Amino acid sequence: ANVQLILPDRFAMRIHKVGETLLWIGCDAERYWMIDLLTEPSRAYVGRHDEFTGEKGERVGLPVPPRELSRLMGLEHLPAFEAGGARLRSVTEEAVVIDVPSRWGWWVYRLDGVGRAEAIQLRDLEDRVLLEATLEQYIPVELRGVGGARPQTAGRVRLTAPGTDWRITGELDAPSNRRPNDEAFDFEQLVDILGPAEGIDLDLARPVS
Repeated sequence: ANVQLILPDRFAMRIHKVGETLLWIGCDAERYWMIDLLTEPSRAYVGRHDEFTGEKGERVGLPVPPRELSRLMGLEHLPAFEAGGARLRSVTEEAVVIDVPSRWGWWVYRLDGVGRAEAIQLRDLEDRVLLEATLEQYIPVELRGVGGARPQTAGRVRLTAPGTDWRITGELDAPSNRRPNDEAFDFEQLVDILGPAEGIDLDLARPVS
């Protein structure tokens, strides 16, 4: 997989094999999409963040809108406690567990002794786990044009939705702050390039051209 990200709301994940694109999952500030080139006929699905529902997500195999995946993968900063409403859930010798409010309920971070996330969960308001990520093998991030210490990010991320068969395991190689390609976040341009046979607007429940 290849992941590109411009915070706070642009995300792109290209899943490929031997250079051939199989799936493209992404979003911009208003819309999310999945371009599925594995099925026959190939399809491009698109919808708006503010109209996302579990039913629509189930249709395309996405438990949450793609913009939530960047946080689940540990690619976003934790908010300040006083600014973001974060709260301390528990502290032990092994880990610190922190809750951060989300649209769905809470993000729950388990941090190791040096403050790196070992696991991130998305829980609903009844504290049920909707999504879970395990983060391993931290590696340095190349920062072009920035001095000082190099931050780290997880080199391997395992994503699961408990109670379902949904899962993604990805390995990040050579992460950096290089500027992503703008076309990676342009749905119409991606459709032109990848050429899916059909387009489905999930909010209108009908094909789009």
